[in-house]
Amino acid sequence: MSDKKTKQEEVSLDMSTDSIKTNAISPVLFKELEKLISHNDSVSTNEELKTNIYIIYFSTEGNTCFLTMSTAHFYDNTYLSGYVQIDDKMIAFYNPESICNKGLIDITKLEKESPKNFPDENSDIAIHTIYDPWGMKYIIHSKDSLELIYSGGL
Repeated sequence: MSDKKTKQEEVSLDMSTDSIKTNAISPVLFKELEKLISHNDSVSTNEELKTNIYIIYFSTEGNTCFLTMSTAHFYDNTYLSGYVQIDDKMIAFYNPESICNKGLIDITKLEKESPKNFPDENSDIAIHTIYDPWGMKYIIHSKDSLELIYSGGL
């Protein structure tokens, strides 16, 4: 058996080791987040354009609840409700207080203070980077059921 691991296996192993922080994220959502991170790592060949910030936000349209995950080069303090840091990645949460959360995020386990080691909307990278985020949008049925409805540029 080979000791060589694929990038996707490395992401899964690295992120799963930090159980205290990942307990803030339901297993179903965590699995989808790993897919986004793995995709981002596989397509980010330019280190300058590579991002270690991921945004998760909740929204509604009529009676339907949505969750959108995206890559980002900076987070926006205006919308930041909390975050977790897993290894060198920041997972920022916008509007997890929403009724749409449905137990996907345990907001009591999120860091509330703005992180100092990741750029925000006022940093140089936010002002000087032209970047199209990539992400995935889901219909939220329950904390155990997310239906992917879109994947691509946002």
